[in-house]
Amino acid sequence: LHHNGLFALYRRRHDEAWDRARELAAIAEENEYPVWRTLATVVEGVATSHLGDPETGRTMTERGIELYQGLTAPPVFWSDLLRLRAWVHGVAGQPERGLELIDEAIAIVGPPEAMSGALYRIDRGDILRMLPDPGHEAAEEGYVAAAGGARKSGLNLIELRALTALVG
Repeated sequence: LHHNGLFALYRRRHDEAWDRARELAAIAEENEYPVWRTLATVVEGVATSHLGDPETGRTMTERGIELYQGLTAPPVFWSDLLRLRAWVHGVAGQPERGLELIDEAIAIVGPPEAMSGALYRIDRGDILRMLPDPGHEAAEEGYVAAAGGARKSGLNLIELRALTALVG
């Protein structure tokens, strides 16, 4: 359910992500799975933000992050959680904070030749475009780096996404 919720978020199907998060939350509560309950809170928060209530979504996401940091949880989720937080802050009108978070995530995932490295650079460009004085040139540089890295690694769909962002 968690991964289906993430997949729905990545496809911008926020209503589906919200549904998966609610399902996961119910199962996690019933079975006392704190890591999965925490991740459900984050996904629900991101979906809520995109469904028109950015402040509630940001608050939920931050609560989920606080819970996650208090758990003994696998570090594999951390860069994705930073990425989701960056999105939420951008949607909630705090793109500067979103940039700090996506840059922290990029430092973890590495160069644009890595799948996550390319995706996160696309997200960085999207967040740059949310600034009051949009950083279009820097956004374009990120999209070009993501496209080039994806091309080197044979990640055709990610390359297409980066190139599409260039003309968007």
